[in-house]
Amino acid sequence: MNEIRSTVAIVKRETIPGTPSAYSAKELAIVKEMIDEAVSLIGGFKALIKTGDRVFIKPNIFSAQHPDQATITDPRVLEATVQLVKDMGAVEIQVGENPAIALARDVMEANGLGERLRRYGVKVVYLDQQPHEKVTVPGADVMHEVDFPECVLKADRYISLPKMKTHAMTLVTLGIKNSLGLLPEHEKKGRLHHEAIHQKLVDIMRIKRPDLVVLDGIIAGEGQGPIFIEPVPLKLILSSTDTVALDAVASSIMGLDPFEVTTTRIAHTAGLGTADLNNISIRGRQIDEVRRSFKRAVHSPIGFAPNAHVYVGGGCVVCQSIARFALDKMKMDGILESAGEFSLAIGTNPPVPEAPPGKLILLGDCVPEDIRHRGIFLDGCPAFTAARIIDALGISVPQQLWKDDYRRQKAVIGHAH
Repeated sequence: MNEIRSTVAIVKRETIPGTPSAYSAKELAIVKEMIDEAVSLIGGFKALIKTGDRVFIKPNIFSAQHPDQATITDPRVLEATVQLVKDMGAVEIQVGENPAIALARDVMEANGLGERLRRYGVKVVYLDQQPHEKVTVPGADVMHEVDFPECVLKADRYISLPKMKTHAMTLVTLGIKNSLGLLPEHEKKGRLHHEAIHQKLVDIMRIKRPDLVVLDGIIAGEGQGPIFIEPVPLKLILSSTDTVALDAVASSIMGLDPFEVTTTRIAHTAGLGTADLNNISIRGRQIDEVRRSFKRAVHSPIGFAPNAHVYVGGGCVVCQSIARFALDKMKMDGILESAGEFSLAIGTNPPVPEAPPGKLILLGDCVPEDIRHRGIFLDGCPAFTAARIIDALGISVPQQLWKDDYRRQKAVIGHAH
């Protein structure tokens, strides 16, 4: 019989009143009760947080999208966690993020989030403006030295609050993926953000693993994650001190084999936690009680629309996902058809015809140099961002979602080169 090494708690409510953007103190108390119950099932906050501790909390707030779109960590989960940590006597609480889209200040202050957090004496940290320390990563596969935020390194306790969603690049975005938002931009997007992304994410875990992970599954997300998701009201909170075990259980709830998720598989093999469900003690609800198969994200842009001609040869999942994000965004905004015919070339050997239809856009440094002159070449590895593709088509970039990201990516490419 296998020895049980890790514990994951699953807590569910049949009804959770309020919404992520509008909730009363009484409604917030229900979410706080769920989190407290989930953490109590794995040992309790008292075992984790001591009086005088400095605590860093990392939600998944990757963009300034409205909380009701269910793409970011539910503000109720974040606020309730802050209350619980404060109740334990933490002397300092920092909440920080370096988002995937837009600047940290814009994202952390969007929808009144920063103002709400400061009422508790929380220091809202914009990680794209923080000092970093170069650290050597023990046992690293690909990220042997990393610039890492000093405020996280100095924290006595690190709490991760990921969102439960599907993801085009990594299949899911859960606990392991959430730590990517700790890195400065030149490390986050400007380095190894291609097929090595899975190993990169696990290497980040080697620097500083969360002491506690509380997964927001109140309104989860399926489909074209991380941005264009369809809300799934699961009404769940999961918690664990083992990020790998939590990701394994959450993936299983989403209808996936945990070892199908590359980050989970690598972290398990590296001994950073356990993904073997036989070695995980599950407290509270059981997986079968709450399982709901999620619609997966499709990373490939091929065949998306009759006017978008895509040629991929040796292109990694990241550049394909970025192209797919652009097409998803154009469709959502109703501008895809009006763009007319255009072509996208991705990878080391894309089968581009002699006369590709419409404007040709070539994505990424791996595109052969001898064909770059045939169209608009977008440099970078990967060719961030989707906004650059839309811009190259001569379409005004939708500022409400992509604000400042194009400018920031130019800085990343310059740093990498």
